[in-house]
Amino acid sequence: MFTALYFNAANLLINRLTRTAIVTDGNLVIDRAVLAQSVRATTRFHGASCTVTLDPTTGNRVNDPAALSRCARDGAPITARTSETLRGTGSRSRRRR
Repeated sequence: MFTALYFNAANLLINRLTRTAIVTDGNLVIDRAVLAQSVRATTRFHGASCTVTLDPTTGNRVNDPAALSRCARDGAPITARTSETLRGTGSRSRRRR
């Protein structure tokens, strides 16, 4: 039942890590404050359980009635678009880098 939500959380975190982490002298450096800010600034993230927008102040999901309604109606299938985003081949993943 919650699989899609867990998938979204992991996918969002990985996506934001690839945007914020840097390699310095061969070491992966993750600034936790920058990562947290990037995650909290999430808007219209296309995940398995519909579109996700987070409140930048709290980091909690914003309840978008339209997105949640579509999710409940459609059963939130994992689509080819979601798979492309995971692989980094979708147009959305390229735009913000």
